[in-house]
Amino acid sequence: MQFVNPLFLLGLLAIAIPVVIHLFNFKRFKKVYFTNVKFLQEIKLQSQKQSRLRHLIILFLRILAILCLVLAFAQPYIPINGNQIKQRARNAVSVYIDNSFSMEARNENGILLDDAKAKAREIASVYKSSDLFQLLTNDFEGSQQRFITQEEFLNQVDEVKISSAVKDISTVVRRQSDLFSENHSSSNFSYLISDFQTSTTTLANIPKNVNFNTVLIPVASKVSNNLYIDSCWFEAPVHQSDQSEKLKVRIKNTSQEPFEKIPLKLTINNKQRAVASFNIKSKGETELEIPFTNHEDGWQFGKLEITDYPITFDDRFYFTYPVISTIKALCINGTTENVYLNSLFVGDSIVKYTNSSENSLNYSTIDNFNFIILNQLPAINTGLSQALVQFVSKGGCVTVVPSQAMDIKTYNNFLIAVHSDILHPKDTAKVKIASINFKNILFNDVFESASDNLDLPFVFSHFPIEKTVHSSGETLLPLTDGCSFCSVYPFGKGCVYLFASPLDSKYTNFPQHTLFVPVLYRMALLSTYTNKLFYNLGNDEIIDLPEAKTGSEPVFKIRSNEKNFEIIPEIKKTGLRLSLLIHHQIKEAGNYTIFDGNKDISGIAFNYDRRESNLECLSVGKLQNLIDKSGEKNIQVLKVKEKPLAETLSEMNNGIQLWKTFVLLTLLFLASEVVLLRIWKDK
Repeated sequence: MQFVNPLFLLGLLAIAIPVVIHLFNFKRFKKVYFTNVKFLQEIKLQSQKQSRLRHLIILFLRILAILCLVLAFAQPYIPINGNQIKQRARNAVSVYIDNSFSMEARNENGILLDDAKAKAREIASVYKSSDLFQLLTNDFEGSQQRFITQEEFLNQVDEVKISSAVKDISTVVRRQSDLFSENHSSSNFSYLISDFQTSTTTLANIPKNVNFNTVLIPVASKVSNNLYIDSCWFEAPVHQSDQSEKLKVRIKNTSQEPFEKIPLKLTINNKQRAVASFNIKSKGETELEIPFTNHEDGWQFGKLEITDYPITFDDRFYFTYPVISTIKALCINGTTENVYLNSLFVGDSIVKYTNSSENSLNYSTIDNFNFIILNQLPAINTGLSQALVQFVSKGGCVTVVPSQAMDIKTYNNFLIAVHSDILHPKDTAKVKIASINFKNILFNDVFESASDNLDLPFVFSHFPIEKTVHSSGETLLPLTDGCSFCSVYPFGKGCVYLFASPLDSKYTNFPQHTLFVPVLYRMALLSTYTNKLFYNLGNDEIIDLPEAKTGSEPVFKIRSNEKNFEIIPEIKKTGLRLSLLIHHQIKEAGNYTIFDGNKDISGIAFNYDRRESNLECLSVGKLQNLIDKSGEKNIQVLKVKEKPLAETLSEMNNGIQLWKTFVLLTLLFLASEVVLLRIWKDK
């Protein structure tokens, strides 16, 4: 037992007062002479014993009354944990309220968010009005980054609403730790009110040796049923007009019941393009393939829809993608044009092919193209190398075809600059292409089936490609001698393809082989800008921009396609990379358009974070096991009890208060003395 005001214990000296009074009884006795006291002796002795017992009981009651009164003023308590509220100092209290979509579910107290807000008010009632408070939600708003008064805190609690933002528990505790470190209070207290979903409750990144205790307060719903669209993707990375598409859709079911013949609707540019139905098992997932055809060029805005109740935020899924009309390709020739490349690209309806000699090339026009072929250049000079490095960094693709009489040093200088492998001197041994790397995206949908008995081209002489430390390339066409005939290397937002031999029948029969057309044509197709199909709200992702003509001070805008909503994002330029940061300004899922001034340059889609779709929550026991495994000593779970939350928290932080008990005992002992004096009188 400990005391809030231990100095009051000096009042125990007052116990000496009734003791002194009873020890020195100042009552004078008068002698009465009686002729014969033989018959009175027994009565006299009995009365004296009763009087002495009565006085001792009264003395004992008075001592107990004084003792209990002094202890009541000293305010004794039984501590429950080591983190006690300091009554004579200012305490700092941080309360996190989970306001994600899952808090729209219900429990016996109503909507989870309303229950969490009520518990936050109870937490505030445990502390003094002079203490400091800080409210934190998933939004991490600027107004939540400081400590405020109790009244301001209660007003902020009333304003908390459901949000699309999602934060895991580790992130919340780290933010509270940062805020406590900036605030210099005597003691710090942290409370987390959440449904503690399995998908967002992690303790792996919680800071060690924090100077505050964290109390987890679960407010979970017993219902975890939900059917939702998890994601979607295309089989083909490039989309063309009048081309058949195959959209893959993944749907998940967290319910205990299976579903049958659930309709799924696909809308493109506000026009319904397909309807499919699916069956899904309980606690399972399924993938659907939806075929359709693109009929328009430009940016396409897609939406997938199902119907599910009561959780509806994840029943729609948005995505955007571009349908290209033309691909601008440039072939920079050394001495002569390549007849095989001309036969493939000249006159093609999609690829706009341009030949240019190295001597007449204007480097400033390189950025106007998507795909560049270096066809047997004698050397790659410094100016061309720098222009090509910038071109690839911004998303362009370059295919390097070596020359038999090349300056291999200049070639390797360029290859090293784009983190590619390098070329070795010529090898005249005849080798064969051993296989095809069907796992690479270049060969997706090129062949109906893979076979080990393919008739692959021969190479009569080649420049062996040697691996370098900084290279992260992938071999596309390996040779039988272990080298590579063609490899691809990502760099920046683009890539570089490297051949080991000139595309000439003197050095290889590859240009005459059926493999030549799909390989070179796919290189051209994959050179176009491909954006992400969608972004997740709540994650402050960097949005890379396609190539756009901007002035010295570009002004980009992101505008909703469905509502009257527009923001101006932050522009971030890192080297040659231009990106946009939205900083949580967009709150609603949907399709949006990015404008450069008044010109629309890109479509973009945002979806709600699907981590909220899995409504499975951790029980108190599982939370405790998670804490035990993490080894965290400053985290505890509030056990569900019949008593009110405020009383439970008061006991946790203040200990079990005993002063009221001692006040009642004081009154009891005084009342007992009064009753004893009235009914038990001296005779």
